[in-house]
Amino acid sequence: VPAITEVGLAYLHGRGVERNLIKAFTALERAAEANEPNAQYTLGRLYESGIGAKKDPVTAFKWFILAAENKHQLAASRVEDLSIDLSREQRERGAEMVREHKQRFPKKDG
Repeated sequence: VPAITEVGLAYLHGRGVERNLIKAFTALERAAEANEPNAQYTLGRLYESGIGAKKDPVTAFKWFILAAENKHQLAASRVEDLSIDLSREQRERGAEMVREHKQRFPKKDG
């Protein structure tokens, strides 16, 4: 799964391949759904900035929470920042999205 993240990052930044945001987003989303924290963090940044996806701070918050739960320090910092910036309703929706994600993509043991 970390290799899928690296492919996504290569497409995102045009490292060794032509930059392609669709391929980048697809690879990063696949890795993020498999609980890879760097992909989760990067997806959060993409949603936060509106690169490769419609700008969506609530979805960004969701991905930052998931990455922070997987010990990604930069994501934990973004969760703290967005906890201040987002409304209570937005934070609650982000938390609900996290619960839905965990039901849809449960962590695999081992």
